Amino acid sequence: MVYTGTREGAVIFHHELKRKLGLLVTGIMTIDGLIEEYLSWCQVHQAPKTAHHKRKLFYANILIYFGSMHPDMITTQTIDAYQQKRLTEIKSKAAKGGARLINLELNYLSGLIKWAKERGYCENLIPKYRPMRYKKPLPVVFGHKEITAIIKVLPPFWKAFFLCLYHGGLRKNEAITLKWSDIDYKAGVVTVKGKGDKERAVPMSQALFKALKAIPKKDNTYVFINERTGKLYTDVRKPLTSAMKKVKITSKISPHKFRHSFATTLLESGNDLRTIQELLGHAELTTTQIYTHVTNQRKRKAIEDSFGK
Repeated sequence: MVYTGTREGAVIFHHELKRKLGLLVTGIMTIDGLIEEYLSWCQVHQAPKTAHHKRKLFYANILIYFGSMHPDMITTQTIDAYQQKRLTEIKSKAAKGGARLINLELNYLSGLIKWAKERGYCENLIPKYRPMRYKKPLPVVFGHKEITAIIKVLPPFWKAFFLCLYHGGLRKNEAITLKWSDIDYKAGVVTVKGKGDKERAVPMSQALFKALKAIPKKDNTYVFINERTGKLYTDVRKPLTSAMKKVKITSKISPHKFRHSFATTLLESGNDLRTIQELLGHAELTTTQIYTHVTNQRKRKAIEDSFGK
């Protein structure tokens, strides 16, 4: 059969014909029609934080533009137009983010379409497009002396938690969800479940080993359980703020900066990037390479403070 008309019309005609022939059973498979089934899948197969963030971005921006489209109708030109539209919106005071946020939104859309293709809801993956360029800010890190001073005044429970971040390089949520079964004292290793449920083995420093051993092991599955509520902690800033006051550190230090400091401490001690990448659980070496810029910046500052610019 020959169809004369637009590409979008041809795609719709093609799918309607296949549906009539019983070759494709999909229903109304627009992005709007797929979204709830996809987000339900995300809740089961992805981290709760990731699933929640996807829901938020889909309903805030992505569905407004792509919702009425069939996945196979999305073209490179459509994506270009979306990038321009979002850039205009983000310039307004009411919008937040920038090129990095737009890239993330399109990455989420790409994930949905890949999921849809695997289930026969569409035939093609998202077309190739050029991600928007942006300058990724350097992570803020703190020196070994400052971090160690904070950890020293923490109570045993929180000392073990923040040592997981600084001596193990764990993300905050990786430490929060750490189970007793993940700790192998005999081998001296902690098994960490990172993004995408990828596991990595992190050797324990002597200090981390002793700190974890000092926590009374009860019948709880998780190591860092809130004994008062019986639930996992969602906010760990209170003990950190209290410790910072004790050692009179007024700079802003978030839990994630302990992980950044872990990476730069390893790098400045002469360790290679590949080892640091594996310990951090980065999928790409380029993600780890950002710490070389941080250490170079610190070295430059040391020279300038000592000898002038």
